[in-house]
Amino acid sequence: MDLTSLLDSHKNDLAKLIKDKLGLKAQDVNKTVDSTKEAIGNTFVDKVQDLSMDTLLNLFSKEKNTKSSESLLKGFADNLLTNLLSKGFDKKTATKIKLVVIPFVTDLFSKNINGKGSALKELLGKSVGGLLDDFF
Repeated sequence: MDLTSLLDSHKNDLAKLIKDKLGLKAQDVNKTVDSTKEAIGNTFVDKVQDLSMDTLLNLFSKEKNTKSSESLLKGFADNLLTNLLSKGFDKKTATKIKLVVIPFVTDLFSKNINGKGSALKELLGKSVGGLLDDFF
């Protein structure tokens, strides 16, 4: 299972959260999930070789985020906002969505990775087809 598959397996949880907190329609929920998966790809999968293992493990753990982890999280938030705007959301709605989605995704990934390199490799490794073999 990779990061986007993990998100897919919790799509109903995210959809319920978005509907409950923001009152979005089903089609907007789907656009939100699609935007989130694209942002995950653009932030964590496509750029994995530019990131340090410590940064990723720190971000997806219970530990306080380092400056580099915060920077990575900001990049994810920026990518998500850009994707939401490109799907037709206005800036106010996209910002509200971002504020709901970011904690959900980081918590979901943190629960599954919990600072463990092997779990991170499993979730990222399948996404990037073996490019991480030397990374871990």
